[in-house]
Amino acid sequence: MQHLHIATEKFSPFHGSGWREYIEWSGLTQLTEVVTLDGMLCPVALPQIKDNYWPHIVNED
Repeated sequence: MQHLHIATEKFSPFHGSGWREYIEWSGLTQLTEVVTLDGMLCPVALPQIKDNYWPHIVNED
């Protein structure tokens, strides 16, 4: 089995109105942060993607 890893930023109250709107929409008032593979909420944490990274990056098709 091949293991794949991804580093994402967390989505939390530090995101201001976006966080408040998400909690209001979802009704998940117990959350303190969200960590997900959903790129709309948690963007990839790599600030820069270097050419030599690409052989190791799995992209969604």
